[in-house]
Amino acid sequence: MAAAKKEEITFETAINRLEELTSQLETGSLTLDESVKVFEEGIRLSKFCENKLRNIEQRITVIENSDYTEPEPEEMPSPASETEKKAKKSKKLDDDDDDGATLF
Repeated sequence: MAAAKKEEITFETAINRLEELTSQLETGSLTLDESVKVFEEGIRLSKFCENKLRNIEQRITVIENSDYTEPEPEEMPSPASETEKKAKKSKKLDDDDDDGATLF
């Protein structure tokens, strides 16, 4: 049952709960037994947060050291540049056909 609770808790929830527990301990209104229970819960949450941060740091290190780079997005040719390319290609074909021979 405790394992299921650990999977459900988030880092942010654990930090918020730690703040609540700290406030409870600081007020001094808890009995000795209550204080020990709150302290034990705080230690468990603290270890959970430490492990979570360590795992995140490892993931970041792997990402930073990887060879993966995001591919550069290809530029979409503008309609005008496509028209210019077609016109140049057509002109080149016309020029190639004109090898100095005349029909008349």
